[in-house]
Amino acid sequence: MTALNRTAIVVMPDQPFLDWLHRNDPTSGGLSLEDLQRESTVYLLPECEIEEEAHECLKEMCGQVFEEQLDG
Repeated sequence: MTALNRTAIVVMPDQPFLDWLHRNDPTSGGLSLEDLQRESTVYLLPECEIEEEAHECLKEMCGQVFEEQLDG
């Protein structure tokens, strides 16, 4: 069996996202922040030996993660 070492980040929406969603999606009026945070998204990053590597990797992926969150 091969071990797979990865770094994971969890993305949870915050109030500014909910405000944006309510402004841009008329069907979202009944959603609360608690509703959105119930199903957070986990992204797997490549294995990082030190915290600084994880930060660099996240910086590189930040735009893609942002777009995927808006798409969701």
